[in-house]
Order: sequence, then C-alpha cells, then structure tokens
Amino acid sequence: MRRKKKKSRIDLITMLYLQNYMNHKHIINRIIFICLALMLVSCEFTEDQWRLGAGNRFRENGNYSKSLELFSKAIAEHPDNENAYNGRALTYIALKDYGHALTDLNKAIAINSKFFAPYSNRAGVWEKTGEYYKAINDCKTAIELEPDNYLLYNVYSFLLATSPDEKLRNPKMSIVMAQKAIALKNRPDNMEILAIAYASAGEFDKAIDTQVKAIQDINKNQNYKENLPTANNRLQRFRQNKPWHYDRNE
Repeated sequence: MRRKKKKSRIDLITMLYLQNYMNHKHIINRIIFICLALMLVSCEFTEDQWRLGAGNRFRENGNYSKSLELFSKAIAEHPDNENAYNGRALTYIALKDYGHALTDLNKAIAINSKFFAPYSNRAGVWEKTGEYYKAINDCKTAIELEPDNYLLYNVYSFLLATSPDEKLRNPKMSIVMAQKAIALKNRPDNMEILAIAYASAGEFDKAIDTQVKAIQDINKNQNYKENLPTANNRLQRFRQNKPWHYDRNE
C-alpha cells in the first residue's frame, strides 16, 4: 500500500486561512471594503493635488492658459476647494486680470475664512488697483492668521511706509513690522524694507546704514543680484534725505 502524503506546511496554512475567513468573512469583507474606499479617496486626493501643483508650475513657466485649465478642472470637480480658487486667482493676477482674481479670492475666503493666503493675495490686487486702505486691512488679517510669515510683515511694512495716501502712512508701525520680518528671517530684501521704513520716518542715517548692509548681503548672494540696481538707487535717494516713494511699477 502507498502511504498518504503528509500535508505540507503551506497546505495547512491555506486551510487555516480559509477556515478563519469563513468564520469571519463578514468582518473581513467590511475591512476590505473600507480599505478600497480609502484607496479611492487617496487616489482622488492625489489627482486633485497633482492638478494644483501642475497649475502652479504652468503659471511659473508662463503657460497661463494651461494653468487656468487645470485649476478650473479642479474647481469643477471640487467646488469647495479654496486652494484651487486661490491658485487660479494667482494666474489671473499674472495676467493682470484683477476682476477675475478678486472673484476667485473672495470665493476662497468664503469657503475658508481662516486661510491666510487669499487675504495676502487680495491685498496685492488691492495694491495694484490703488485700493491701499483695503490692501492694508487684508495684510493685517493675513498676519493675524499666519503670524510667523515674514513675507506678510514685509508687505504690510512697505504699504505703511510708502502708501500714496499720507493718511494711511504709519512709519513707526512700518519699522516695527519690518523688524519682525527680520527677526523671523534675516534676508537682504527684509533689510531693504526696514531701510524704507526708516526713511519714511525721516531717520535717514539709520536708513542709509541699513541699506548699505542690505547691499553688502546682496553682493554675497547670487540669488539677489538682480535687486542690486534698485538697491543702489534707493541708497542714493536716502543719502539725499528723500524717502522711497511708492511706485506700483517698481
């Protein structure tokens, strides 16, 4: 007589697995369903994020039509996505289409009033369209929402120092805001904003010293070299005891 072969270890494991599945198939099927649902959500989120990232890259490369297309698709699929509205608004700003930019930024704020970026970007639109009071207010709101963002302090400081409307100028507060920006990140452009603030307050010696330091830092860093002509022009103006007047085309 031929002996029966012993079941292999793999056969035993398979049998135990099938037995376990039959005993708990309802629970296992539910777990599988949840996992599949999570995978689908993850894929959808990834695709949405890809559109936003690609939209930003196309804008940075000057392909504004493709950028608008991607952001618009993201909005069509997820009309409650504040990031998509904010991203599309930035593309409209690049195109100087401030009307559509404002519409999108207002929508982003309506969706999420705690998201600082639309306020900051809307301040830029108000500045471009000569609405300095609104620009200053949006800067203040953005800072309240994102108090560790040095760029926000820079923009706020610049507006307070150079606004064409003298009633809106506040040189002392401008100095404080510029100093906060530097405390968060010591960069040549931050130093230049502080110099502008000092000049606006009539403290030209401090403005000159600060501008000289900024120029020295610019010369040490290739990333800021393109700022050098404007930086030197500012220094000459401060040496003539003249503040840096606001110029939207600068």
